Parts: sequence; structure tokens; C-alpha cells
Amino acid sequence: MAKKKAAAEEKKGRPDGLRRVSFRFEGKRYYAYGHTLKEARKKAEEKQKELEAGQYKKSAALTFSEYYERWSDARRGTVSGATLRKQQFQFEAAAAVRIDANGNRFGDLPLPDIETQHIRILQKALLIRTDKDGNPAKGKAERTPQSVNDIIAFVSHIFHDAVMERAIDWNPCNGVKNLKRKDKPARETFHRALTEQELKAFFEAAVESWYLHLYEFLLASGCRCGEAGALMLQDIKPDKIMIRRTVTKNEHGVYVIGDTTKTAYGQRTIPMTDAIRAALRKQKEVNAAAFGDVVGLTDTVFRTSWGNLLAVANVDRDIERICRKAGIRKFTAHAFRDTFATICIDQGMNPKVLQDILGHSNFNLTMSLYAHSMEEQKAREMVSIAR
Repeated sequence: MAKKKAAAEEKKGRPDGLRRVSFRFEGKRYYAYGHTLKEARKKAEEKQKELEAGQYKKSAALTFSEYYERWSDARRGTVSGATLRKQQFQFEAAAAVRIDANGNRFGDLPLPDIETQHIRILQKALLIRTDKDGNPAKGKAERTPQSVNDIIAFVSHIFHDAVMERAIDWNPCNGVKNLKRKDKPARETFHRALTEQELKAFFEAAVESWYLHLYEFLLASGCRCGEAGALMLQDIKPDKIMIRRTVTKNEHGVYVIGDTTKTAYGQRTIPMTDAIRAALRKQKEVNAAAFGDVVGLTDTVFRTSWGNLLAVANVDRDIERICRKAGIRKFTAHAFRDTFATICIDQGMNPKVLQDILGHSNFNLTMSLYAHSMEEQKAREMVSIAR
């Protein structure tokens, strides 16, 4: 019988409230979760017994769905709850697709039997949204090619890890090309940088919005909406604001404040400006009127009108409402970040400085903004010359 190491218990509770117990068996680490340590210990013992009894299936015998469950379970504690939740939706979309004339679903195919032809069938079928039984979903639009590409990339990620584990010999997604995008990039639609006219019309229509000062702050700082929602009073200094965490969803879809930002590079400081200071001051006045003057250093500055954590979806719905009122094309909260970056570029900010302020993990992301801004500037200059 293989030796097992003593279980290691997670001493601190997770953001989603679950407790974790981990153990090693035959060189691999396994995790068990529960709402209490007692429950997590019990699940760990049960899993250990299954392993010792040889009831845990070998990877080669697993279906795609069975392998995903093992793969996803092993990733808990190494990726965020929001990532697990997103991948669960992508898995469900792929697993439900009927892959042949006999009605077999992709999720039921044995892992080593899946071939490139199955991936191509899956790719084409995913353009039509289906329910969990694989039937066309009623009242739902088709997926965009980019959405399908994202799901196939996720499936490829699973197969890549299966190859690394030597569960299969090769990745059947290799050689399958992405679908060509038909929709315009987000940067040209709802993530676009806003014009002066759009900003003027938007803020005139937003004067009674609960989130007015949030919008002012996002435009002045370049923060992501989730980062603004996690900003605490203790993060505000006389000469700077400190970005240390973000609002995210856990695996169960509940909004929580994460332990860190979207990326490690996202933890940063942003110099205080008059515009940032004004937005924060006005929001503090609104909070005092709505919730009282008694505040703590860990209280968030931006929250819902009920005092709950800021939800990006609610903010985007409010922006859409204001856009209709202002008579401008709709956009999302992320557009304020793109607008901030464009203003910085137009005013000649050093690219490396802008990268640090935005918290971009990849310098190419920052430079792509410069390239896009340059194209717009060229267009404006050519128009002025033509006149």
C-alpha cells in the first residue's frame, strides 16, 4: 500500500468561507473542501480511502467530463474562484454538445478517444447556444466566433495538462485554427476610449446617478472597476492611493474582496491628483449621508446604495441606462480606463510610467494602446490637412 503523508489543514478561512485540507498520495496532492474543518477532514479521509482501495479511476479510462472534475478539483486553491466559475461555464457549454449521429455528448467521450475531427465538430456546434441536454437554447443569441475561440482554448488547456500528466499522448486541439472574428474588437465598441463630446453628454446625464463619483474616479485614476470597489480608507494616503486588491466573484458566484488584484503586477500605487482627491471627497460625503459618519479603515469607499460590495454588472447596467438618456453609444466601465490611458498618451506620458499606473503585466498591452491612439491621431491630422 502506498504511503500517504499527513493531511495539511488550511488555518485561515478562504474568501468563499470554505476550509481546505490537502494530502499527498503516490506523489500527487489532493484537496478536500468543507464549510468547517471537520467536514473537510471527513471528505479528505473518504478520498484517501478511495485511493487506497484503488477505486480512483486511471486517467486513461476517464471521459472528458470525469477528467475535468479531477482537473478542476486539483486547481482549487491555485486559481481564483472567479476563474473556476468561468471555466465551469465553459466546460458545461462544451460537454453538452452532441458530437455524433448517435447523440453522444462531447463530455461523455473517453479522453484518449477524442480526435481532431471531434474538436472541429465541437467548434462549429458551439456557435449555437444549447442547454445542458445539448438542445438549442430558446431565446438565446448565437455565440460570437471569439466566444467559441475562448471555449476551444479552454478545452485545449485541459488536454495540454492531460498530456503533461501522460494521461494521453497528444492534444487533439493542436492544428485547429481559430474562427475568424466577425464582430468589431471591444476597443472599438463598448471598451472604446470616449470622445470629449461623449464624456460631456454622459456626465450631464449622470448627475443623479449613485455612481457619479465612481465614474469621476475611474476616469481620473485609470483603475479597473473592481479595484475601485475594493479600495478601502486605509489605502488612501495624502499623496497617493494604493491598489492592493479587487472585487471578484468566488466559485459560487458571490461577490467578495479578493486577496490580491487581477494580476500580481496590478498591485501598485497611483499618485494623488486634484481630480482623484475631489472624487474621493465627494464620495465620502455621499457615504456619510447614506450610512453615517462612523467608519473604519477597512470600509470600502465605493459601494452600492445598499452599502454592499460594488458589483461591476450593476455599474455597467447603470452606464447603459445613462447612455440611453444621453443618446450615445453604450459602453462599459472599462471604457473610462481606456479613456484615461488615451488622455495620458495624448499628453506625452512615458509608456513605462503608464504601464505602472495601469498595472499592466505585459508591456505589449500598454504599447497596443499607443499604437491604437496613434492611428486615431493620424486620422485626425489627415482630416485637418484635407480641409
